[in-house]
Parts: sequence; C-alpha cells; structure tokens
Amino acid sequence: MKIRFAEHAGFCTGVERALNKTFETADQGHKLFTLGPLVHNQQVVDELQKRGIKYVNELDEIEEGVVIFRSHGVPPEIVEEAERKKLKIIDATCPFVKKVQNKVSRLTQEGYKIIIVGDPEHPEVKGLVGWSRGQAVVVDDIQKVKKECQDKEIAVVSQTTLAEEYFDRVVKEIKKFHPGAQIHKTICKATDLRQKAAAELAKKVNLIIVIGGYNSSNTRKLAAVCEKTGTPTYHIEKAGDLKKGWLDNINVVGVTAGASTPIWSLKEVYSKMSEFMNDNSEEKEVLEEENLNEDKIEGEAEEEVSEEKQEINSTQEEPEETEEKIETEEAPEVQQEAEEGEEAVEDSQEEPQEIAAQETEKSEDMLTSEEYTSSIPKKGSVIKGKIIQVTESEMYVDLNLKNDGVVPRTEVNLKEGESLQDQFQVGDELDLYVLKVPSADEERVILSKKRYDREKLWNDLENAFETGEQMTAVVSEVVKGGLILDLGIRAFLPASLVDLRYVPDLQQFVGEEMKINVIELNRSKNKVVVSRKKVLEEEQQEIKKETLANIDQGEVIQGEVRRLTDFGAFVDIGGIDGLVHISEISWQRIDHPSAELEVGESVDVKVLSINPEEERISLSIKQARPDPWSVVNKNFNKGELVTGAIKCVVDFGVFVEIMPGVEGLVHISQLADEHVTHPSELVSEGQEITVKILDINPSDKRISLSLREANKDSEEKTKPEVVHEKVDEDTRGSGFTMGEVLGNFSFEDTNEDEDKEE
Repeated sequence: MKIRFAEHAGFCTGVERALNKTFETADQGHKLFTLGPLVHNQQVVDELQKRGIKYVNELDEIEEGVVIFRSHGVPPEIVEEAERKKLKIIDATCPFVKKVQNKVSRLTQEGYKIIIVGDPEHPEVKGLVGWSRGQAVVVDDIQKVKKECQDKEIAVVSQTTLAEEYFDRVVKEIKKFHPGAQIHKTICKATDLRQKAAAELAKKVNLIIVIGGYNSSNTRKLAAVCEKTGTPTYHIEKAGDLKKGWLDNINVVGVTAGASTPIWSLKEVYSKMSEFMNDNSEEKEVLEEENLNEDKIEGEAEEEVSEEKQEINSTQEEPEETEEKIETEEAPEVQQEAEEGEEAVEDSQEEPQEIAAQETEKSEDMLTSEEYTSSIPKKGSVIKGKIIQVTESEMYVDLNLKNDGVVPRTEVNLKEGESLQDQFQVGDELDLYVLKVPSADEERVILSKKRYDREKLWNDLENAFETGEQMTAVVSEVVKGGLILDLGIRAFLPASLVDLRYVPDLQQFVGEEMKINVIELNRSKNKVVVSRKKVLEEEQQEIKKETLANIDQGEVIQGEVRRLTDFGAFVDIGGIDGLVHISEISWQRIDHPSAELEVGESVDVKVLSINPEEERISLSIKQARPDPWSVVNKNFNKGELVTGAIKCVVDFGVFVEIMPGVEGLVHISQLADEHVTHPSELVSEGQEITVKILDINPSDKRISLSLREANKDSEEKTKPEVVHEKVDEDTRGSGFTMGEVLGNFSFEDTNEDEDKEE
C-alpha cells in the first residue's frame, strides 16, 4: 500500500503564528489564558493545558494576567472589555482575518449593509458581526438571500474558511435580486489551495483520510470536498481513530489535514499506517527466503542462518515516530531509526561461519599478479582468471596454475531471469574469491564472483566511511522507518536523513538514484546505514559559497519566499536565505508580511548588505521597485484636493495615504477651525477623507495636508451664486421702476452700514 500526502496539509500561517505567540508568552512566565480554544484541535488544546495555558469562554473568568485573542479574532467590544479589566492583551488574530475585519468596519461606515456568508456560530463570523457594529447579517442558507437583499447598498464578504464553490453559488443568487451588490471574496487563499489539493489527491487514490478536530469548520469542509469526488473519505482527529479494516485491499491511500492540525498529528497517522502495512511481516519473509538460498554454500551455515532468523524476529518492534529533523552528527534518533530498520538492512546473503569469520577483517592473503605462478592459491585470497567455458550451472576458469577453477552459478550475482551465458563470455577476465582449494581427491579450485564483489564493496564502503567520499545507490523499497538502497548489499537510509526537511511520502523515491554518505558500518552483521541529508547539506553549502561570491551589494536579483515571521520574510536567493525586514517589504505600512507575501512566491529583491562570515544577507523588496515618492510631483500639485485613507492617528495629527506608499500629515491645527484636543475627536483610523495639499517636499518625503482648508473650499463651492444684472440705459423708457431694477435694495440698510463705518 502506498501513502500519499496532499499539498498544503496542516497548520496555516495564521494558526502557526497564534501558537508561536502563545508559546513565546508562556515561556516568559506569565499567567496565560486564551479566549476560547486557541485552535479547533483537541490535541493542541491538551498540549497548551499541559503547559499551564488555560482557555476561558468569557473574560469574567479572568481576574488578572494575559489574555490571548485567537486567530479567529474578536469583536471590538471584547477588546474594550479587556482594557477595562486592565488585562494584558496578546492579539494573535490571523492577519488575513484582520484585513476582513477592517474591510467590514470601513464598509459599515460608508453606509453599506453587510452580508456575511458563513456559519453564524463560528467565532470568526461573530467577530466580523461585531466589527459591523452588530448590523451585519449572516447567511448560512441560500434560501435566506432574497429576504436580505432589499437594501439599496449591499456589500458581501465571506468567512475565510468557506468553500469557494458555495460562496459563488450564494453570490449568484444575491445578484439575481441585487445586481449592484459589492462582492468581496474574502476566502483565505490557503484554504482554497488546501481544498483543491485535497480534491485532486482524492481523485488519484482509493481512500482518503482527513485529519483534524471534529469541531473544526475548515476540516469538516475539507472532508466534504473529498467526499464529493466519490472517493471513500474518513475524518479522524488523531492516529488512534484509524481503523485497520479501512485499509484492507487498498492500494493507495491519501492523507490531508485541516489548517488547525499540527504536524505531529500527521506524523502519528503516518506511523500508524506504516504499522498496519508491516503487520504482514512481508519483509521478514523476504529475508528468510534469501537466507535459505545462502545455505547452498556450505552445510555449516545452517546454524548461523537459524540464529540470524531469531535476530530478525526479535527486531520486529513497533514503528517509532518519524522524526522531522536531526543534527548533522549521528544523533540518538538516527541510531534508533537504524536499529528499527536493521531487520530490513541485514543482508540476505549470509555466509558459512568459517568464511564469515574470515570476512570480519581484511584478508592479508590477497594475491597480486606476481604471485600467480604459485601452484596452489590460498583460501580467502583473490585471484585473476580467464573464462574458458560457460554452462547453465557453472563457469570454468583458467587460473594460469596447475589447477583450473570453477565458479558455481550460485556464486554469481544474477538478475531475475538472467543466465550465466547472458552475463559472461569465453575469454572474459575476472577477479575471483577463493572459496576452497583442491584436496587430494579434487582437481579444481572453487571460486566465487559474488564473494569477490562483496569483499570489494566492503573495502569501498570502509574507505567511503573513513574519507567521507560519496557513493551512488538506487532506492529499492520503502520499509519501516526509512528506505532500503541497493549498494550491492542492502543499505538503510533513515527517514530523517532522506532530505533537509521532513518528507511524509517516501514512496516517491523508489527507483531513484541518489548520492549518499556512509555514516555507520557493521561488517559482521552486514549492516550499512547511510545519509542523503549530509550530501544535500554539503551541496547546499557549496551553493551558498557560490552565491555569496557572485552577488554584490545594491544588486537586484530574484528569489523565492521560504517562510514568514512577525518581523519579516526569509527569501531564498540561491541556496541561502536572506532576510527582508517587515519595513523593507512594502512602501506602505503593513502589520504582517502575510499581508503582502505568500510562501513560494517569486519576488525581486535588492541586496542591502552581505556578511559572508555569518552567512547573513539583508534584502529589500520595496527598494527593488520604483519609489512612489519619485512620481509625487507628477501626480499632485500644491493647492489640489485629494482623497485618501487615514493610516495612523497620533497626538499631533493624522497620516493620510494619498497613493500607495505615499502618506501626508494633517497637523492637528489643520483639522478644524475650532480647537481640537486630540485628532480622535474628529477622525478615526481607516476613515477616508478629502484634504487639501498645502506643501510638497519629495526630497524629504513630506507632504503637508489640511482638512480644514479642504472643508472651506467645499463650502465655497456649495454657496449660491449671486448674479448682478447690468442696467441698460435703454430701459429708462421701458416701463421699469427704479425699485424693480434694484430689487429689494434698502436705503435704511445702507445708512446702517455707513453708521457702522463712522
């Protein structure tokens, strides 16, 4: 049975960020609470409780300490309540959810009726309703659409973990009754990618397992997506929920996991499946069959083969959890995996006790070409010979001695279905191992090509082990805890040493040729343990050196986003990761790198600084793009009215973004004609306002703005226009009186004005 893992399975960036913040705060010794379960996964909740991190359903349950707002987010009234209670707040709201909250708040202020497509009981949706001041309505049934589409201005958003197909269906129905509705598909891209990858995998397997909390909305939707493909689907929360009967007669099983599922859950499930797969002891049967073939060499080997079978039986223990990472040196985990795989590594080609004993040390009796003239070769030595005859059962060899040699078919490594005549021809010269020398009643020397190949291979392995020289081998099969490689003998590659990172599906490597390092040898047990990770680390180090030697400060190059943190993004620029600080990601203000970047995305970066000794590189994404301040004079003029969103409210004024990456200051004195104690009395963050440009200074990156002057200009435009009609002298005889010409003009009013002037 093959196990295939879906892409994008497990923790999303938002959940991982929330957990990291929680653990960091817990490590500082604070009394810690989460408002509601941090994630919808019981295993994670249990792990948090073990660390003394409790969750509460209401803030009233907390007297003092630190409260963490989970990735789903909370409504603003919860924040205000926590501040009143003087609790320290750690806001672990997912950056994507935070963007949706801000969008709902802004649309509400603009007068839109908000429709949220999602589960009204989901904490994220409850939070969004709060950011609409309680005015939003939640649609979880397409039949409710008509009732909610009566307003003139409607804006539609979605729960971030909603299935895209369902949202599209609801939107289609909304547009029937309200074609002008604003549609905002606020479904997290990670959710969409996870669901599509799961659906694709489900079409290619016989059965699919979905791992995640039973109360997790996104995991339930993931299972529903898989079920729609027609593939049998099982939703489990942990490895213990797996049923062995599900896997009976299954050739390929797929595995995926929800956004709140930790990596250790996937590893436990993989380990459990591997345990089910190995229950048939297929590997043991193969080893026993190979051992029995070796009994043909000498009758003395029967006792040794029996002992080896007992050893194999004793080593078939429960599979250990596959480790994701280990140190370069031979860590305890590697030793444990090597012991697990020992039953698969023990080479089936067992030898008679007498010969095996000789093999534990290098033979001191190997003959050179100058010694060929010796009349009788020594047992255990190596000798050259030329084939003089090949039959189906043996080869006859001229040793240039008194006696000829014979090589039995059993002493040659042949592929399945291959004969001696297929591989050898008369006249071929071979290096051979002397198994037996002639006695009084024997005429020929018994030779072994197989034993010579093994002897040479062991010498090569020992040399590679001592010098660190790389070897090449082909992966033959997947076993408990790792891979079996064909080096001429079976070598074990622990799962944790297959790649630089954890690889859940080892089946992909079967048949692949790979370079490896020998890290452990036990010649008496025919045991070889190898590492591919060490080779990859060496290759990566060479690539790093080449990259560091070929890049220059100030150069713009292309890279790939590898991971995101609160303080920035790590970008691979060729075997080495450089740091793009959050301040260097965008010309605009951002709260988290995920607002602008995604893992796996290709980006252009500018090299700011290089430290070859510490292998540190500082990069900038924004400086690889045009500076928006360079076009400010082209786009704006002094005295012009512009509209922008308030990005920041401070004591001395507000900063307004008038174009992406360009912010101007409205000083507190320029907010209104009357005295303003604090800008928050008039405006708030996120609000869009129209301001007048007082001054532009691109070199200092400063623009002075005025809300007061903009309002005055608007008032001037709205005043009624007074039209003064010219009195034509020809109208004197037209019949108009002076009063009619002057309108309501009053001499009394004029006198009053004159008195005032005096």
